[in-house]
Amino acid sequence: MVQCSKKLVDLVWGVIIRDEDGLPIVALSSIGRRVGDAEEVEAYALVWALRFALEVSTRTIIVESDSLQVIKVVQSPEEDFSQIGNIIDEAKAISRMFSSCSFTHVLRDGNRVAHSLPKHAKGYVSEHLWLEEVPPFLKKSRTI
Repeated sequence: MVQCSKKLVDLVWGVIIRDEDGLPIVALSSIGRRVGDAEEVEAYALVWALRFALEVSTRTIIVESDSLQVIKVVQSPEEDFSQIGNIIDEAKAISRMFSSCSFTHVLRDGNRVAHSLPKHAKGYVSEHLWLEEVPPFLKKSRTI
């Protein structure tokens, strides 16, 4: 979820890691510093998801995002000189630490869980983590 305020955007993001059967292993929501635009938020969220996956010892990963532009640039072998180029470079570097890492574009509707998590991050001072459980608000909404 992105909230705009005078040309700056809050970096509010959510990550869910699922097992090979699609069941949630870990969910995380967090709020960070302000950034320039929605594309930059998506790029930062991608980096945080990759870092988070490394922390929970995931070695094979499929990263889904509803930002087609971010997915295109992170998949490209070309160097990115755009505003988010340095963030994309970091995502590419982290992705090489996995035994397998792929990036996939999903429609926004297919990314409902990840978009539900940031809505609840605003109530926290920093990040909130759920291990091997589904966040209560997702159970209630039947989003999982």
